[in-house]
Formats: sequence, C-alpha cells, structure tokens
Amino acid sequence: MILTYLCVLSLLLWTLLLLHPDQPHLFSESLPEKQPLKNAPKVSIVIPCRNEEQILETTLQTLTNLDYDNYEIILVDDCSTDATRTIAEKQLHKPHVIVSGKEVPEGWAGKMWALEQGIANATGEWILLSDADIAHNEHSLSQIVSLAVHQEYDLVSVMVSLSTKSFWEKLLVPAFVYFFKILYPFRAIRSKKRKVAAAAGGCVLIKKDVLQNIGGIRAIHGELIDDVALAKKVKSSGYNISLWLDKNIRSIRSYIGLEGLWAMVARSAFTELKYSYMRLLMCTFGLVVLFMIPVYTMMTGIFTSHNPFVLLGSSAYITMMITYLPAIRFYNVNLVYALLFPFIGVLYMLMTLDSARKYTFGVRATWKDRSYKN
Repeated sequence: MILTYLCVLSLLLWTLLLLHPDQPHLFSESLPEKQPLKNAPKVSIVIPCRNEEQILETTLQTLTNLDYDNYEIILVDDCSTDATRTIAEKQLHKPHVIVSGKEVPEGWAGKMWALEQGIANATGEWILLSDADIAHNEHSLSQIVSLAVHQEYDLVSVMVSLSTKSFWEKLLVPAFVYFFKILYPFRAIRSKKRKVAAAAGGCVLIKKDVLQNIGGIRAIHGELIDDVALAKKVKSSGYNISLWLDKNIRSIRSYIGLEGLWAMVARSAFTELKYSYMRLLMCTFGLVVLFMIPVYTMMTGIFTSHNPFVLLGSSAYITMMITYLPAIRFYNVNLVYALLFPFIGVLYMLMTLDSARKYTFGVRATWKDRSYKN
C-alpha cells in the first residue's frame, strides 16, 4: 500500500507540473528579435577572466563583431597565470579597457571582486556582465538592449545555450536548465506581482544606476550563487527583471567527463537549500518519490505480474518524460536521454547530497583554482 501511495503521489506531482500555469517545463521563452533604437545607450561589457587562454580568443572575436554601435569592453584579468592577458591585448584596443585585477579581499567571491573592479571603469549607461566563455552572435547585444529599453526592464538576463557535445553534457546539461526553470519559472520572474527572481550569470544586462542604487556588486560580494542573489536584490528593490533563453548565444566551455559537471552542481547545491538539513531531507525524499518510485513500481509490477503496478508506474514514468521532452528538443539531443531521466534525477540527488557532505565536513568549495567558505 505504501508503494502505491508513493507512486500515486509521484504521478500527481508530475501531472501538476505538466498543468502548472507558469509552464516552467516548456522552453518557449526565446529572446525576442531586436527592435530599432533611436538613441542607442552606451553599454559597458564587463568580462571577468581568470586563466581563460583556451577560449578567450573565440569569445572576444564575437564581442568585437557586434552590430551595436555604442559599447565598450572592459576585461578584468583576474590574476591569471597563463596567456589570458596576452590574448586580450592582441584583440582589444581603444575604447576597450584591460584591467589588472588585484588579489581577492577577505569575504569576497573571486568573480564578484573581478566584476567590482571592472564596473569601476565602466562609462556606459548599461552594464552587460558576460562570462569569459560566452560566445555572442552579432545581434545579441542589440536584441538584449532593445528588449530592455522597449519593455522597460531594469535587468535582462539570458540563459545561454550550454555545450552538449560529450555524453555527460547531453545527459546532464538539459536537466540542469530544466531544474533551474522549475525552481525559478521564467514567467514568474517577469511578473511584477511575483517575488520569484533569478538570473543567469553568464549574460546579465543591468542599468548602471540601478546597480548603484542597490549597493553595487558589494551588496552580493560573498555570494556563491551570485546571479540569483543579484536578481533578488534588484527585484526586491522594486525594479523590473526578466530572464530568457537563447540558442544563438552559447557557452563554449566543455565538460568531457562527469567530474567537472559534478563539481559545478555540488559547489552550490546545498547553498541553494540555505544549508538546511531539513530542506535537504525534504529534497531527497522528493527526488526519490519523483524519480525512483515510478521505475521501482513499474519493475516490481513486471517481475510480480502485478498489472496495476505496471500501469501506475509506467504512467508516472511517461508523464515524467513528457515534461522533460521540451528540454531535450531545445538542446537537440537524442530522445533516448528522456528515457534516462530517472537516472539523471538520481545523479542530481547524489550531487546535492555530496554538496551537503562537503559542507558538513568543512570541505571548501573550489572554483577557478580558488576555495570558498560555504
């Protein structure tokens, strides 16, 4: 009876997600096409870079070929020990600026400190925070700025297309964005009446005076999940924000094996749960019910020839896959990966548990060769 109730609960939860008015499982929030701007405001593109010699040349080429007329690039060399600065100096000339980053002060996250130093040199009305691995298309800045101006957004963020070349990327990346959208429905983010707020840190356009009014980057200086923290700060201060998807702005950073993706998720998963063991317990129970119970019920029914179990478990499993298909289609990966969704869910559960384990035993999160307090 307990298994039946749990599987019914799983089926109910997947059905509710499928019918949710925010439709967070759909990948339909594409960045609108650009609209004409009479007076294009100046944009300062701030890029924090730490040991990015392998990808920086490609990303800078895309940024120097934008069809937007009024912008500057401010690259912050965050104490790199490779050829990052040399590459930047070859490609960036006036009006673009290269800032020599200083060592990170106590209490600051490395990326936040780099952004702080870059923004101090910004002369634009708007600031685009763009990661070093983000390859823009020629129209992307025009699209984002025109959207912000015409629809009166104070912050516009874009969830760029992540790499799905390797097996592990195909397995885990669509689910990463899927789970993010479930946690932070894009429709709710855009609503002025809802408190839900989030951004994707690789591509964030914000008004300079709005950033100053909320206390600048200093207001989120120690945050590990800095993009969400920034969006929450902006929206809670009464400003309008939005988050979109775009296939044409892409990350060129690749993760060949499981280790890199695992580290990316585990670095901040327990932070997302606000370091609460009760939330961790509830999250683990929820993931077990959602991903493991349907498969277990279905397989139990098959091996025991108990048809009601087969029907119930397969119904939950199929509903689960239906919610995941838009993510699979958006990233153009084989539909077989939808069949593996229960396994993917279990992997994310293990990453979350590993994040909590590291926090409990004092293992510091590491990123860009730096360690941080959780």
